[in-house]
Amino acid sequence: MNLGSIGLALFVLALPGTGHAEAETDSLLWTSAGARVRLPMDFDIEAAYQVRFDDNASTLESRFPEFELGYEPLSWTKLGIAYRHISERSKSGDLEPARRVHVQLGLENEFGPVEVSYRFRYQRKKELDEDDPSIRIRNRLGVQYDTKTPFSPLVSTELYTDPVAEPVEHPKMRLSLGVAAKATKAHRFKLRYHRQAELGDESDLEHIIVFDYSFVLSIPG
Repeated sequence: MNLGSIGLALFVLALPGTGHAEAETDSLLWTSAGARVRLPMDFDIEAAYQVRFDDNASTLESRFPEFELGYEPLSWTKLGIAYRHISERSKSGDLEPARRVHVQLGLENEFGPVEVSYRFRYQRKKELDEDDPSIRIRNRLGVQYDTKTPFSPLVSTELYTDPVAEPVEHPKMRLSLGVAAKATKAHRFKLRYHRQAELGDESDLEHIIVFDYSFVLSIPG
């Protein structure tokens, strides 16, 4: 199976459905800058600051620092735990605080120049003015192609699940296309496009441009 057929399969999986309702679309811009430090004994720590805009990228939606600790018990397996402290715009226009934590398991394998990855994430978000937290389970399948150049195209699809709802709901499906770039060994960039909507319902469709920068540092063991 080549990269084109894999990408086509992921695209078909990510189609939100066949509803005919006229979609209300919004264009968003997400930016992130951070650093990752690779530690001895297969640990790493990462810190990033993200700023997000909605309303056709004209209005601040949220901003937050995120801190993550990762561990690779095997070359193809990674465990992680992360925390966000969020300032998020409410309906009144004020920035309201919220906290989010997640734990995740990542798996990846290479088939020649093609790297296939899977990530399972459990996240819990608590807005300080809400009694009940928002819980999501996220399953993401991705493919990245090594072009033997600084640029690697990538594609992924991710399904969000609300396990608390009765019956269980899938409030979001995300299709992502993009490219990862290594300016140098330490300086990494990623440019992506997300197409995001509720599974089976495109009445609220979001187009998201994402730009990430990361500085990577390795500490010898």
